[in-house]
Amino acid sequence: CETKREDLGPLLKGDRPTITKYSLRFKEDMPYKSLCKLDLTETMADRFKASIVDDYYFEMMLDELPIWGYVGELETRAKSADVHDANATRYFLFTHLDFSIAYNGRHIIEVNVSADPLQRVDLAQSNARDVEFSYSVRWLSSDIDFSDRMSRYAQYSFLPQSFEIHWLSIVNSFVLVLLLTGFLSIILMRVLKNDFVRYSVAVEDDEDD
Repeated sequence: CETKREDLGPLLKGDRPTITKYSLRFKEDMPYKSLCKLDLTETMADRFKASIVDDYYFEMMLDELPIWGYVGELETRAKSADVHDANATRYFLFTHLDFSIAYNGRHIIEVNVSADPLQRVDLAQSNARDVEFSYSVRWLSSDIDFSDRMSRYAQYSFLPQSFEIHWLSIVNSFVLVLLLTGFLSIILMRVLKNDFVRYSVAVEDDEDD
């Protein structure tokens, strides 16, 4: 993937955006398009399983609007008391994304993405090696003004929390720097005080001599 060049702000936040292979043309519906084919190795499958267990999600940007979606889903079936089911836990990787984009005139107002539950790959199956990722695009007309398109994102609870976490990190770093500076100042003052007392005694002895 091609890495997008960013300014200092995203770099300090740890963002490393890359340009994806999704091709979305304005007002052009696309019922189905293949994105890429992947030869899934055992190592890659294990990494996808770990991502699904940890509820990893992706974030994409379209016209400065964020899009979120989960990598896959975990399905746990109850084990039978008589039969030992080795595949009680199943890891499904989403392979098809459906983009729903609302527009008003020449402006994009809202972007949503959903995974097709019928197009997913069970990573526990032995034939889950050749995986094809695909996507579809639907454009919908909207009456929302362009100036109000960011209002719905204020309803997401995890957006203010993420901003709050960043501010708490900054405050914690600032307090830590102050504490370290204070401890260093105290140590230096004690050392300088001992040196001053020692030099003062030495000067007094010289004067007595």
